[in-house]
Amino acid sequence: MKPAAILAFTTSVIAVPHGKYLVELSLPDAQDYNPNQSLYPQRALRVIGSFESGYTEETFRAEAVKQCKAEHACSTVIGYLQERSGVVDGSSYPVWFAWLIGGAKATENDFHHSAGTSHSFIYTINE
Repeated sequence: MKPAAILAFTTSVIAVPHGKYLVELSLPDAQDYNPNQSLYPQRALRVIGSFESGYTEETFRAEAVKQCKAEHACSTVIGYLQERSGVVDGSSYPVWFAWLIGGAKATENDFHHSAGTSHSFIYTINE
């Protein structure tokens, strides 16, 4: 049984890329940003989401950054709290979303303010 545990541990360590460093992109005004068409849908790799009750802002931010670091092609992650979401079972409850984005480093021009979102955060690769 121990060899299997060692093998599983080795596999998970290899799957996480080394050397990817993400920095927070601080944008002005209200933190209610969404990705522009320069990022979504063309460069979107995947989205993660959870009901607000599943995470605090801090723990969801940490999970989103962790998943971007683990996704080889991910260069940017934007997360936010959506007041209501038809995406998650037609929920009328707040939902955390994070978009994992590939391609070049994102800039402030890649984001726009969006009604119904709050607590947004953006991390992009440090080139």
